[in-house]
Amino acid sequence: MLATVIDGCEAVEELVLLIEQNSANIGSALRKTLNKELKDACKHFAKGKCKEGVKELVKFQDKVRQYDTYYQKPSKKKPSAKNSIDHETAMLLIDGAQAVIDAFADCPCMEK
Repeated sequence: MLATVIDGCEAVEELVLLIEQNSANIGSALRKTLNKELKDACKHFAKGKCKEGVKELVKFQDKVRQYDTYYQKPSKKKPSAKNSIDHETAMLLIDGAQAVIDAFADCPCMEK
């Protein structure tokens, strides 16, 4: 049995791919914002600062939730399509980020 081991930055790049694959469900402005959050996380993981990388992923999850159409409060003003994400795609991204966060839970680098 073969196991593929990837580092934190490679795992984050998988989230970037998820954004690309679901771009029709994510507003253009929001895609840029989310990709920036992931790029910041990747930089931290690449430098061995996984605690900071995990913090960036939590911020990423919060940002996704903020623009998830499921959680947006109804108002007279319709939310901008440039800054929204459909609920199914949001859950894919949140769960993907959580898998990376969970993978680092017991890592000694989290204590640095």
